[in-house]
Amino acid sequence: MSITFECTDGKINVNHAIITLSKTIEDMISDCGDENMEIIIPYPISDVKFVSDFVDYYKSNEIGGGQPKDAPKDESRDGDLAYKYVYTACSGKSCEDVMKLIECVSYLNIKCLFDDGLCKYIALNFIKGKTTEEMRKSFNQPDDLPQFEKDKVNGTIDEIKNAVNAK
Repeated sequence: MSITFECTDGKINVNHAIITLSKTIEDMISDCGDENMEIIIPYPISDVKFVSDFVDYYKSNEIGGGQPKDAPKDESRDGDLAYKYVYTACSGKSCEDVMKLIECVSYLNIKCLFDDGLCKYIALNFIKGKTTEEMRKSFNQPDDLPQFEKDKVNGTIDEIKNAVNAK
């Protein structure tokens, strides 16, 4: 079976075993039914380099075990490799680039990369130790909380502080 990704800047052929990590692509393949068929997958949210980097990393580290589905999996090993891939792919990149990776992994529905890689990376690098305002700035999100709700939240926080200090 030949599988080709049609990216924003060209096409790239990929190995069937690598693509089975993606629930989305696996479903597309099973819907086609014909094992000898060439499958072209539109992938309008990324470029050839992203797909190529992922394929190369998969080949060298075998995320997902590269094994048949019924073979036992080492989930912790997959999680570590997924985080290393995301760390390597995202280190030194802007939040916008990380968001692009989130979009791609979400589209492909690759559970180990999303759960063990991206979520952990974002928590450690974009959320941990940051205030709400810093996170809004990082993720380019406006503060859309109405003033009366902000006052309510601040009042609740003051009540909690007073209760703790009274003890």
